[in-house]
Amino acid sequence: SFFLGSNFQKSFQAYFYILSIIYGFYTLSVTGYYILLGEGKSKKVMNVTLVSSIGVLVSIYLLSKELGLLGAVLGNAFFILINKLLLDAMAGYYKSIIDWARLLFAPTCILIALLLINLTSDINIYQKAAIFSIMMLILVLNFFKKYRSFAIDRAIV
Repeated sequence: SFFLGSNFQKSFQAYFYILSIIYGFYTLSVTGYYILLGEGKSKKVMNVTLVSSIGVLVSIYLLSKELGLLGAVLGNAFFILINKLLLDAMAGYYKSIIDWARLLFAPTCILIALLLINLTSDINIYQKAAIFSIMMLILVLNFFKKYRSFAIDRAIV
């Protein structure tokens, strides 16, 4: 409502929160997308993207007919399937998914906690920006702490 002003109905605010969470998960696939493209697996990227995209279009169409705007928002959740790209790419760098999950556990908990605080608290945009800044600082520091040796070991730097 801060950016849209009076042209925004408060009743739709929850829908946009849901949509931002869905697209947050969707953006996780970017890492896998570029890793797989760099490894020459563009056909796999195309297939997964195509299946996910068709699934989104069909689910948006079907759910929006039944639930209106909420259905259109929920239909976007089908894009989470594109995270298969991330799983496939990381499988090439870690012996098991458990090793990878251990590295992601702490940052994911921090992200979820701060996201819930941000979404459930009745705070203004400046306080939300401050919480977001703290969250990003913690995640960046965690990244450099854990992944610097990973990058150096594999000469990615």
